[in-house]
Amino acid sequence: MYDLGFVCVDTSNMQVYDYENSCTGYHYNSKDELLAKAEARRQEDIICYKEYIQRYPANAEYWAMRLQEAEKRTFIVFESYDKYVAAHNKFFCDEPMTEITEDVWNEMFQVLPVFIWCTIDGVEMFCNQEMFSMSITNQFAKYNGKFYTKKVDITDKETWIHKRIHMK
Repeated sequence: MYDLGFVCVDTSNMQVYDYENSCTGYHYNSKDELLAKAEARRQEDIICYKEYIQRYPANAEYWAMRLQEAEKRTFIVFESYDKYVAAHNKFFCDEPMTEITEDVWNEMFQVLPVFIWCTIDGVEMFCNQEMFSMSITNQFAKYNGKFYTKKVDITDKETWIHKRIHMK
């Protein structure tokens, strides 16, 4: 496997900004250099969004939202891709499950073809076929007449809803 080295990530959404051994062929000599590049890009985005608010008044609300996101954006560097993936999955999968209505369950069941439809420990579950990020998607569950949803890592059953239900 290609050694990506350290990984620079946007902390608001856990998306990768770039790697030490960038896919573009550039090699960053230090974490500080990569963080400086990410920060410079953030500053460029802020300037661009401010300009777009003026240039495109019909879409000013959208560009103002993007500006607000850019102004809040911060970055972190992980020592390796594996450490990034662990933090990424924790970021999404540690969110609590939410109780939903039967109507929401039925709607989600019919929206897209279901993915990984199963029953484990009396909990009927299915996943949304569209991935939110990497192997993270929304899972929906039905247990004892109640309905739930949460983000899970489809490759890690420890994150699945049946584990949360039986922890209650």
